[in-house]
Amino acid sequence: MKTNMTFSLNLSREKEVKEALDSQIKAALVACGEIAHTHAVDLCPIDTGRLINSIHYTVYKSQGGTYRYKDRGLKNGKKTPEGPKQYEYSYGAVGDEKSMYLGTNVEYAPYVEEGSKGRDAKHFIKNAIENHKEEYRQEIHRHLSGEAR
Repeated sequence: MKTNMTFSLNLSREKEVKEALDSQIKAALVACGEIAHTHAVDLCPIDTGRLINSIHYTVYKSQGGTYRYKDRGLKNGKKTPEGPKQYEYSYGAVGDEKSMYLGTNVEYAPYVEEGSKGRDAKHFIKNAIENHKEEYRQEIHRHLSGEAR
């Protein structure tokens, strides 16, 4: 009498590896958020302190929103050739699961960031990100290579 017996052993650790990788990605994004926050605070002009105190970052999906406005098409009190421009600013986190968002929910932040009649643009959010890309790349590499423990 011939008996067929099948035995299967699955030693896959795919779930554990994915969880560990997701954890390191999140840790890297939090570290980048802290760095970006520091740069934005350093670049932010201070008048009352409301704007600088509102700068925050968040990682992954959470509630947020979008603030849209149209400028008057003026620079230093004179009409620009391009005319009025539309601006859109997201605050909080919206979008991709593996993202870090830096921003503020202060209603006049877009005017400080992009400038307005009689005020030059300060680009404290944009420059906090754009001027430090290599620093963020290194921080992400540090976390994903296992150096940050």
